[in-house]
Amino acid sequence: MVLDLINRTSRHRSEDGVEVTYRDVTWEDVYSVRTFVLEATDLWYLKDRWDELSTSKKGELNTLRQTLREITTHENANDAADAFPTIEDWIIPAVSKRGGE
Repeated sequence: MVLDLINRTSRHRSEDGVEVTYRDVTWEDVYSVRTFVLEATDLWYLKDRWDELSTSKKGELNTLRQTLREITTHENANDAADAFPTIEDWIIPAVSKRGGE
């Protein structure tokens, strides 16, 4: 799944409980996922689909896309990945909400 590219966490069972480890991601990973989501959400801006959305969903979609455009302002790729917005199921039904969730 494309969102897995920015999933930094991995959970493992250990004798002491659950251990969480983190991996580094690259800007290429962040850009790939960002581009995928922006392209996948373009279809909502077709007039017939846009007109069917509630005011609330239009706001969610606009906020998501603005957040994605601003994701590159983070200091490094790990921070950008950690700040990546949650993708609601209705926006891209075939994509899980977020890599680690």
